[in-house]
This record gives sequence, structure tokens and C-alpha cells, in this order.
Amino acid sequence: MSTPKIDRTPALLVTVIDHLEAGLALSTGADVLDVKDPGRGALGAAPLEALVAIVARRDAWRRSGGARRPVSVALGDRADLPELPRLAAESARAGADILKVGLLGISDPIEARSSLAPTVAAARAANRAVRMVVAGFADLDQTESLPAGLLAGVAAAAGADGCLIDTARKDGRSLLQHLDLKALGTIVRETRRQGLFIALAGSLRTSDLRALRDLRPDFIGVRGAVCRGGRVGPLDPHRLAGFLGALRGAGSGEAFPGTPERRPTERPTGR
Repeated sequence: MSTPKIDRTPALLVTVIDHLEAGLALSTGADVLDVKDPGRGALGAAPLEALVAIVARRDAWRRSGGARRPVSVALGDRADLPELPRLAAESARAGADILKVGLLGISDPIEARSSLAPTVAAARAANRAVRMVVAGFADLDQTESLPAGLLAGVAAAAGADGCLIDTARKDGRSLLQHLDLKALGTIVRETRRQGLFIALAGSLRTSDLRALRDLRPDFIGVRGAVCRGGRVGPLDPHRLAGFLGALRGAGSGEAFPGTPERRPTERPTGR
């Protein structure tokens, strides 16, 4: 007997820079609000005040009858920055549901795990429910960042909950111009085998969505394609609505898929 194919639409994670963009994203249908400063890199950290205002806007949305939407926070491209544990703890206490950190400049798996450990510990001490995501960069070679194929193993060993495959340079080339579907499919399967959830991002276009959706990631992340003038421009609700329509029109399924509920002390298990 064959196993039925799971037909599920990934959740859409939309980067917002302030509470005004958060309101636009919520009213347009974003599944996750992603807080960062696009001018400071792929995972540029935004001021804590921006996170507090965005969480307040999200909570007001929920009180008015809207569904609760998770808030994710980018902590930075480099896991070895000394201020990262403090930023993680502050963000976790301020209401972040998901924290993301990149491995720019770290290519050795042992170094990556040791660099991640203080940030994971600080975040969990502040809020045991927060989820940690480790980001790898598809457009960097193995001397500049951890190879994408090793990301899931390192993330699981560090006690994280998920992986993000992104691009670092933001030069207009999309994720699929750096990793083909076969390579991405292998990464998605390995991430799931490790018991983690998986997000895909990196200058994605509407034309990428059908192919990426067929890989069944848990999340798709977007910024540049839904802004006027690129990723540092303002969020455009019309472009966001079109992108969201293209994502959900690529197939039917849940608008917000579930992700593995792992506690910090649990060992990864397969899915």
C-alpha cells in the first residue's frame, strides 16, 4: 500500500521592520511576522524597541479577533558575536516565539555547535517555549559558512528546533539559483530526519513557489518580492497579497502547518 502524499501549503513568514508594517502584514494574511533590519544583512538584528512594538501590534490584533501569529526575530548573521546571548534573552523575554541566528564565517561543525550553545542556553533560560532556528547560506562556499548539507546535524546537536536555508549576499539571485531542487530536497529530508522544522528563503520570487512548495518546507520566508524598491523598501500589501495568493494557489492544504514540539532537553527524533 502506497503512502499518501501530504499536500500542505507552507506558512508564509514575512519580514517587517516596524509595527506599521506588522499591521499591514497581519491584515494581508501573513502567517508569521519576522522582525529584522534588512539593511544590516540577511539576518540583521532590529532594535529591541521595534520587537516590543511589533509584539504589541500582534497582541492587539489577536484581542480584536484575529488569529495569534508567531513573531520571529533575527539575531544576526554570525553565531559567534559576544552580544548574541544577551540579545537572545532580551528578545525571548520581549515576546519572540522564534529566534534565528546565522553561521556566517563559521564553516567547522564543532565550532558552529560551540558558538550556538551560549545563545541557545540564554534564550531557553529566558523563555523555555522559544524556538531556536539556525540559518545556513546557500550562496556561500564552505570556507565562508557551514555547508548547507551539514546544517541539520549541527542544529540538532546544538538543541535548536529548526533550520533556515537563506542567501547572504542579497544580490538579486534567488535561492534556486544557488541550490537546485534535488539538493534542497535532500536538505529538507535530512532536517526532518533530525526532528527539526525547515524554512526556505533567499530573494524568492513568485515563479519559485510551485517548485519550492513541492518540497514541503514548513515555512517560506519573503521580503524583497513584497516590497516597493526591493528588500530595503517599504512593504507593499498588494505585492504581499499576490505573493500569498501564488503560494496558496500552488496547492491546497493548511495555511499554517504544525511543527515538531521539541523541548530543549529532548533528543531529536525522526519524523
